[in-house]
Amino acid sequence: MQVKLLRVLQERKIERLGSNDPVTVDFRVIAASKPNLIELVEMGQFRQDLFYRLNVAVIDLPPLRERKEDIPLLFEHFVLDAARRHQRPAPVVTERQLSEFLAMTGRAMGGSSAMLPIDSCWDYSMIPSAFGLAPLSRKSL
Repeated sequence: MQVKLLRVLQERKIERLGSNDPVTVDFRVIAASKPNLIELVEMGQFRQDLFYRLNVAVIDLPPLRERKEDIPLLFEHFVLDAARRHQRPAPVVTERQLSEFLAMTGRAMGGSSAMLPIDSCWDYSMIPSAFGLAPLSRKSL
């Protein structure tokens, strides 16, 4: 797979399934990786030439557990997005309710500071009931 991706990055051409005609493509790649790709290159598990093609601009984003101050902002974003998608008014969430929710999700995830995907939580009616609101039914979604 790495060879195929490298070829597309270099030649900027693809072949559609069932076709022999190359198609020129113009695209940008945004790639993310949890494992350290430099270490994988050194171990021979990731192609060095592909690494250098992908490693043009690096944004080092620390894990959410190291940026806890971002959690309320992300929470608000996902709750507002879910309310918009489901055509519902966004709940007003107090600081205390947010703290309780974060404590609840930390316990549910084995004490880790990881946050549940808020958009999924809303879809499964977890958010409204966590704040004393009437839960959404799956039928209304």
